[in-house]
This record gives sequence, C-alpha cells and structure tokens, in this order.
Amino acid sequence: AIASYGFKGGAAITASHNPKQYNGVKVSREEAMPVGLESGLGDIEKMVNAGNYKKAAKKGKVSTISVLDDLTKHVLKVVGDIRPLKVVIDAGNGMAGLTLPPILAKLPIKTTRLFFELDGNFPNHEANPLKPENVLDLQKAVKETGADLGVAFDGDADRCAFVDERGGAVPCDLITAVIAKDILKREPGAIILYDCRSSRAVRED
Repeated sequence: AIASYGFKGGAAITASHNPKQYNGVKVSREEAMPVGLESGLGDIEKMVNAGNYKKAAKKGKVSTISVLDDLTKHVLKVVGDIRPLKVVIDAGNGMAGLTLPPILAKLPIKTTRLFFELDGNFPNHEANPLKPENVLDLQKAVKETGADLGVAFDGDADRCAFVDERGGAVPCDLITAVIAKDILKREPGAIILYDCRSSRAVRED
C-alpha cells in the first residue's frame, strides 16, 4: 500500500512469524523502505523517551481503504501458467486467511484450507512455518488428501514454507532455486538474489 499508493510511510501491527507476545509496530518510510534502529527508529525512541517532540500544528485525517483488490491484481501479475493442482494451505490463523481467498479464486487449483480463521491468539499452532512442529498438521493433510503440495504461512503472510506430495518439508533454499529457474525461463538474464544461508545447490542450480 505504501509503495503503490505513494504514501510517505506506514506502520503495521505485527509480530511477524513470532508468538503473539512479540506483537509490535513495524515502521516503513516512503517506497516501503523499512525503518530500523539504525535508520531512524532509534532517534524516534530517544525523542519519545525524552518528551522532545512537538505536536503537529494541524491534525491529519483518518480514512479507511481496502487494498485487497489491488493486492490480488498485483500478485496475479507475477503468476505464470499454473496447471490444475490440489494444494493444502495452512494460514496459521494469520493474515493469509484474509489475503489469500480472493487470489485463490482466480487460480485453477483445488484447495484444502487449514486455520483460515483470523485469530491473533494462534490457537492451533504458532504461526511460524519454519519450525518443524508447526507444519505437522499440513504434512498430515497433504498425505490424507493426496495433494500435489502443501504451503504454510506465517502470521503476517510475508513468508511461507512448502511440503511436497509425500508430506516432506522442502528446504526454503531449494524453493528459491525452483522459483528462480521458472523466473529465468520467462526473463532470461534476470538477477536472482538469495540468502547467504542458502546451500551451494541454489547457486549451482
């Protein structure tokens, strides 16, 4: 929303992939650039603690908009041709339960949906798909339904983990390699960035 609508900044209430007690405010500036301790958040903290700030001369306005339609269009732009698939999706009671349904409605896939109800208490499991214990329900459902794959999202739906058709967890770096190959078919010579924690297989592939 910040980048697409040209806002000067924004704040998200989120614990990301952490448990609910870590809930806080994630601040971004123009063009969705993150603001961290070294890039301004530390200065704001000092100002607030010292009471060294001024109230704005004029109050701003509050308005409510839905970004779901534009988000859906944006995501669908980067989706290539997808063959009909059977997929189990675990939203972890997080934001994927809200943002995914309009996207899924436009895709040729049959889904089994786990924990799509929004609940910040995360009653079923912690919304961190990188921990093995949090994908057990997904793995079981993939095997039971004979799905092609399974996907689990974290609390704010900005990361996910994959399970193969046998219910086995697929390492995230290998997912990067698979997605990179698909992108490079469509955009030869594209630059692919990957995490330095990735295995050599990503670079080699």
